[in-house]
Amino acid sequence: FAGLSEAVFYQNTCDPFPENEQPYLGNSTVNINISNPSSPDNSKKVLVIITTQPLFDGFSFQSGNLKYRSRYVLLNAETNLSYNFNYMHPGNYYVNTIYDSNGDLNFSSGDYINSNFDRPLNLSEEGSASVSVSIDFQIP
Repeated sequence: FAGLSEAVFYQNTCDPFPENEQPYLGNSTVNINISNPSSPDNSKKVLVIITTQPLFDGFSFQSGNLKYRSRYVLLNAETNLSYNFNYMHPGNYYVNTIYDSNGDLNFSSGDYINSNFDRPLNLSEEGSASVSVSIDFQIP
Protein backbone atom coordinates (compact mmCIF):
# COMPACT_ATOMS: atom_id res chain seq x y z
CA PHE A 1 0.00 0.00 0.00
CA ALA A 2 3.03 2.26 -0.16
CA GLY A 3 2.04 5.55 -1.74
CA LEU A 4 -1.70 4.80 -1.67
CA SER A 5 -4.13 6.95 0.28
CA GLU A 6 -6.57 4.09 0.90
CA ALA A 7 -6.17 0.39 1.69
CA VAL A 8 -7.68 -0.76 -1.62
CA PHE A 9 -6.12 -1.94 -4.87
CA TYR A 10 -8.10 0.38 -7.15
CA GLN A 11 -8.36 4.11 -7.59
CA ASN A 12 -11.49 5.36 -5.84
CA THR A 13 -11.96 8.21 -8.34
CA CYS A 14 -14.00 5.80 -10.50
CA ASP A 15 -15.83 4.22 -7.59
CA PRO A 16 -19.35 3.17 -8.72
CA PHE A 17 -20.59 4.18 -5.24
CA PRO A 18 -18.86 7.52 -4.54
CA GLU A 19 -18.59 8.77 -0.98
CA ASN A 20 -20.90 11.73 -1.64
CA GLU A 21 -23.70 9.25 -2.46
CA GLN A 22 -23.11 7.47 0.87
CA PRO A 23 -23.15 10.40 3.27
CA TYR A 24 -23.41 8.31 6.44
CA LEU A 25 -19.82 7.10 6.03
CA GLY A 26 -16.97 8.49 8.11
CA ASN A 27 -13.26 8.12 8.59
CA SER A 28 -11.01 6.89 11.35
CA THR A 29 -7.40 7.62 12.19
CA VAL A 30 -5.16 5.16 14.00
CA ASN A 31 -2.08 6.70 15.65
CA ILE A 32 0.63 4.20 16.53
CA ASN A 33 3.65 4.56 18.78
CA ILE A 34 6.24 1.77 18.90
CA SER A 35 8.02 1.74 22.25
CA ASN A 36 9.07 -1.93 22.16
CA PRO A 37 11.25 -2.77 20.29
CA SER A 38 13.07 0.41 21.22
CA SER A 39 14.52 0.89 17.71
CA PRO A 40 12.01 -0.32 15.07
CA ASP A 41 13.51 -1.68 11.84
CA ASN A 42 11.83 0.18 8.96
CA SER A 43 12.24 -2.89 6.75
CA LYS A 44 9.70 -4.62 9.02
CA LYS A 45 5.94 -4.15 8.75
CA VAL A 46 3.26 -3.03 11.17
CA LEU A 47 -0.13 -4.64 10.67
CA VAL A 48 -3.16 -2.62 11.79
CA ILE A 49 -6.33 -4.68 12.18
CA ILE A 50 -9.79 -3.19 12.82
CA THR A 51 -12.50 -5.68 13.78
CA THR A 52 -16.12 -5.55 14.87
CA GLN A 53 -15.52 -8.18 17.58
CA PRO A 54 -12.63 -8.33 20.08
CA LEU A 55 -9.59 -10.46 19.18
CA PHE A 56 -8.71 -11.17 22.81
CA ASP A 57 -10.51 -12.73 25.74
CA GLY A 58 -8.29 -11.66 28.62
CA PHE A 59 -4.82 -12.73 27.43
CA SER A 60 -6.13 -15.40 25.04
CA PHE A 61 -6.01 -14.64 21.31
CA GLN A 62 -9.31 -15.53 19.63
CA SER A 63 -8.12 -16.37 16.09
CA GLY A 64 -11.68 -17.21 15.01
CA ASN A 65 -12.62 -13.56 15.46
CA LEU A 66 -10.31 -12.58 12.59
CA LYS A 67 -13.36 -13.26 10.40
CA TYR A 68 -14.77 -10.00 11.84
CA ARG A 69 -12.03 -7.92 10.17
CA SER A 70 -13.42 -4.68 8.90
CA ARG A 71 -10.18 -3.04 7.77
CA TYR A 72 -6.48 -3.77 7.82
CA VAL A 73 -3.32 -2.28 6.39
CA LEU A 74 0.42 -3.01 6.37
CA LEU A 75 2.71 -0.08 7.07
CA ASN A 76 6.48 0.30 7.12
CA ALA A 77 7.64 0.30 10.73
CA GLU A 78 8.54 3.68 12.23
CA THR A 79 8.52 4.86 15.85
CA ASN A 80 5.41 7.00 15.23
CA LEU A 81 2.84 6.14 12.56
CA SER A 82 -0.59 7.35 11.62
CA TYR A 83 -3.07 5.95 9.10
CA ASN A 84 -6.50 7.22 8.05
CA PHE A 85 -9.23 4.77 7.01
CA ASN A 86 -11.90 6.37 4.77
CA TYR A 87 -15.40 5.15 3.88
CA MET A 88 -16.05 3.45 7.22
CA HIS A 89 -19.56 2.63 8.31
CA PRO A 90 -20.62 4.00 11.69
CA GLY A 91 -20.22 1.53 14.50
CA ASN A 92 -18.10 0.17 17.32
CA TYR A 93 -14.74 -1.32 16.40
CA TYR A 94 -11.64 -2.81 18.01
CA VAL A 95 -8.09 -1.92 16.94
CA ASN A 96 -5.01 -4.14 17.33
CA THR A 97 -1.51 -3.73 15.92
CA ILE A 98 1.42 -6.05 15.31
CA TYR A 99 5.07 -5.20 14.73
CA ASP A 100 5.83 -8.22 12.56
CA SER A 101 9.39 -9.28 13.52
CA ASN A 102 9.38 -12.53 11.56
CA GLY A 103 7.36 -11.50 8.47
CA ASP A 104 4.56 -14.06 8.80
CA LEU A 105 1.77 -11.43 9.07
CA ASN A 106 0.31 -13.11 12.14
CA PHE A 107 0.33 -12.92 15.95
CA SER A 108 3.47 -15.05 16.56
CA SER A 109 6.14 -15.57 19.17
CA GLY A 110 8.75 -12.81 18.94
CA ASP A 111 6.38 -10.25 17.39
CA TYR A 112 5.34 -7.13 19.30
CA ILE A 113 1.75 -6.05 19.90
CA ASN A 114 -0.24 -3.48 21.83
CA SER A 115 -0.57 -4.74 25.43
CA ASN A 116 -3.79 -2.78 25.84
CA PHE A 117 -5.67 -5.23 23.61
CA ASP A 118 -8.75 -4.38 21.54
CA ARG A 119 -8.53 -0.59 21.68
CA PRO A 120 -12.10 0.69 21.21
CA LEU A 121 -12.92 2.92 18.25
CA ASN A 122 -16.43 4.35 18.04
CA LEU A 123 -17.43 6.03 14.78
CA SER A 124 -20.63 8.03 14.47
CA GLU A 125 -22.60 8.66 11.28
CA GLU A 126 -20.64 11.06 9.03
CA GLY A 127 -18.10 11.30 11.84
CA SER A 128 -14.40 11.21 12.38
CA ALA A 129 -12.79 9.16 15.11
CA SER A 130 -9.26 8.49 16.24
CA VAL A 131 -7.51 6.05 18.52
CA SER A 132 -3.95 5.88 19.81
CA VAL A 133 -2.23 2.53 20.12
CA SER A 134 1.15 1.74 21.67
CA ILE A 135 3.08 -1.33 20.52
CA ASP A 136 4.87 -2.25 23.73
CA PHE A 137 4.69 -6.00 24.39
CA GLN A 138 6.70 -8.88 22.90
CA ILE A 139 4.76 -12.10 22.40
CA PRO A 140 6.57 -14.88 24.32
